Amino acid sequence: MRLIRQVLAAAALIGAAVVLPTAANAADKVCKLAITGNDLMQYDKQELVVAADCTSVELTLTHTGKLPKEAMGHNWVLANTPDLSAVASSGMTAGIANNYIDKSDKKVLASTKLVPTKFNAGLGIALNVGGVAYVTGATEAKDFPTTPDAFQTTIANTSGNTGARDAFLTMINPDGSGLVYSTYLGGAEDDVGNGIAVDADGAAYVTGVTRSPNFPTTPGALATVFCCLGKVFVTKLNPAAGAGLVYSASFGGGGSQAGSAIAVDAAGNAYVTGSTSSDNFPTTPGAFQPSMAGGADAFVAKLNPSGSALVYSTHLNGGDPLFGDKGVSGSGIAVDTSGNAYITGSTNSKTFPTTPDALQPALASPSGANAFITKLNPAGSALAYSSYLGGSNSDGGIGIALDGAGNGYVMGAALSADFPTTAGAFQPAFGGVSDAFVTKLAGIAAPTPTRSEESAATQIGFWTGFGAETGAFSGGSIVASNVIASTALFSFTGTAVSWIGVKCNVCGIALVSVDGRAPTTVNTAGPNAPGSLGSEPVFSASDLAAGNHTIAIVVTGTSSSGGSYVAVDAFDVIAGSATAPLLPTLVLPPPPVTIPPLPLFLGL
Repeated sequence: MRLIRQVLAAAALIGAAVVLPTAANAADKVCKLAITGNDLMQYDKQELVVAADCTSVELTLTHTGKLPKEAMGHNWVLANTPDLSAVASSGMTAGIANNYIDKSDKKVLASTKLVPTKFNAGLGIALNVGGVAYVTGATEAKDFPTTPDAFQTTIANTSGNTGARDAFLTMINPDGSGLVYSTYLGGAEDDVGNGIAVDADGAAYVTGVTRSPNFPTTPGALATVFCCLGKVFVTKLNPAAGAGLVYSASFGGGGSQAGSAIAVDAAGNAYVTGSTSSDNFPTTPGAFQPSMAGGADAFVAKLNPSGSALVYSTHLNGGDPLFGDKGVSGSGIAVDTSGNAYITGSTNSKTFPTTPDALQPALASPSGANAFITKLNPAGSALAYSSYLGGSNSDGGIGIALDGAGNGYVMGAALSADFPTTAGAFQPAFGGVSDAFVTKLAGIAAPTPTRSEESAATQIGFWTGFGAETGAFSGGSIVASNVIASTALFSFTGTAVSWIGVKCNVCGIALVSVDGRAPTTVNTAGPNAPGSLGSEPVFSASDLAAGNHTIAIVVTGTSSSGGSYVAVDAFDVIAGSATAPLLPTLVLPPPPVTIPPLPLFLGL
């Protein structure tokens, strides 16, 4: 007997039989082996033993998993152990279109195609503030569990095509014991939900890919004529407000594209990343990269709160014509409080755009891919930060998150033994064929501010409170004054502060100073009228020394709008918070108004 130590290298497995010929003998002897694997890359055998007199070997591999090929890749590869890493690297470069197999690679002894299976797959998850889990993915099941108030209670896929699916949105209660809401989301062809986000009101935003000409959309939402091999969809549902769609948009170019991940900001703008092979993918004027640069580009798109238009849309790729068919895909996205978008994914372009302060300015792999981390400014017009992340084999970013201190966290998959790690890390050395990685990048994001309402400020002089009758404000109310020398003092510790005020058609000019420095003139005049007002940052000071500070806002009584009111809604502090006020609030009654006597009218 001899021990065969050939390994199965794959993202997932399908049932298959492969015959491996050996040297001919006088009498043929076919030896049959069987092995079973699942979606967790677990096998029922650790080794396979074949008799030395076998003339051929028939290996049957059974896959018991349910994940789709986009999530796991249902195929397998047979290779000698010393060749495993090289085969995996060449397969990653070959990509999904080639079944993750380099056909010219002689190290590949046997392989199967990448095919779908019957499945229910969760591909994205998010949480609301109450601990309800929102899950999206895709299903072929006609009996997938839905709730009576679902937008779509039955599967819409009627094509009969193998592997065609509907997306779904399912909400699970905090203890996992039941469904809060569950619905199909799809049309007659193949539709997959890849990413999901939740806003403060509990509305869900789902993105993915649709190949259905009748995918559910809403009037007025962004749409391109059904055109292509697959379009990006962005759908907003709010189950708490009813079963209908808030909006549902779809867009794309003449090739194929898919949304992979989505984030949402406090104003309800949706940020989407994914990949496109379309040279006419919709972009916007002034975008960072309006044209396609490779065979497949990442994209970043921002949709307005109504889903009716792109705020910006840009490609994201390098432009190196000597590196073959450049492939870049966006896999994860996050957004900070200032509207900067953070994207991760993978790229094999040697000229992927980086910034001078990049952690890794150059592609480290001579023939594979590296992860990337890119920060796009709020207008989508320029890079605030961009870096490769990887080693000499193939690596890719999958997800990204931000904390309140301005740090970024990236996770993904690494095939590189020299993937960058740090001293004292939980696992600094490469552990296998493909390792997960988690990387923390310090200070790439805007820190989350600490908010204090207007009541935290000392109000001296003549101030009046206003509430919902005037507009929508932080905490529900503001204070305002149009009396000269009325002052608001806010004391805090931190390195930056923003005064959240109001701009309106009866608002005037204030003098603002920090720590008694020379005052800055701030004009708060704006077009909006009382009744429909909202608040916004009207003054900011940064780069303050860590320690105690005071900002003073003084009403001047002057105006460029015809009114002289100055309003205080809140204060945002970076790296600190409010402190005890220097003085108690002293609000005086409004000064008396003297009405002159009416003139006498002749004849009365």
